[in-house]
This record gives sequence, structure tokens and C-alpha cells, in this order.
Amino acid sequence: MAFFEVKQKHQNVINKRRLTIPLTEAYRYLRKGKQSDLSQFHVSNQQVLKEIDYFINNYQLFPKMIVSYDRHAMHGTEDENLHITFDFNLRCRKEDLQLEHGTYGKHFIDPNLVIVEVKVDHTPSFSCKCCSTLKASYAHTAIK
Repeated sequence: MAFFEVKQKHQNVINKRRLTIPLTEAYRYLRKGKQSDLSQFHVSNQQVLKEIDYFINNYQLFPKMIVSYDRHAMHGTEDENLHITFDFNLRCRKEDLQLEHGTYGKHFIDPNLVIVEVKVDHTPSFSCKCCSTLKASYAHTAIK
């Protein structure tokens, strides 16, 4: 199974729409011509497929690279809007664009670095103190 996803930011609110599609169907869709009938593809949400199809055709998008990483995801127990992810072991490859062949590739950042993303409705003071204490080289807080 594969996912296609559209993320849109409007007035500081991120809207995410996703569809599921069997991997073989995803490959078939990506090989199709511009004038293909989208109803022939077995997806969970035809409307999202229409949006994705518009972007692919309008911007001449095509598969170019596979990016893989390991992720630890956490969410707040007292604040359900608090989400923290730790991404590490970031790899990519520009050849062999078959997902079923695994997550191998070259590290494109230092393997000892971790990307931390904090998503909250407000900026908690602990995150500012934590970044300051750790002397993080770059900190970015996503505010909804």
C-alpha cells in the first residue's frame, strides 16, 4: 500500500489530505499519460487524486528520488496538540526508485544528527529553554 498526500498551508493552518493506493496502482498512475481517466485507478479518495493529478500535470512533476529515515514520534499525554518527532538515519537515492526494494541510500546529512520537530498550538517555554540549553545549531518551531 502507498500513500499520496497533499499539504496546504492557509492562514497558518496546515490542511493535509491523503489517499491510499496499492503500490502497483501507484506505479501505473505515475506512468499514465496526461489525458488518462482517473476513475480507472483504485484509490481511497478520488477527489484527492484529482488534486494530485492537477499538481503533477501543472508543474510537470515526476519521481526523482527516494528519501528514507527512521522516526520516533511522540504526542502529549496532557496536551493532545503537542507532537514531537525525532528523525534520524536520513538517506536518499536517485536510482532504483522502486519502494519495495527497501530503504537503502546515501546519508545526506551527518548520521549523528537528529531532526527534531515540535508541533504545538502555542510555543511552550520548555522548548525554548531546551533548545537554548542544548545550544541547538538550528531550531524551528511550527506554530499552527
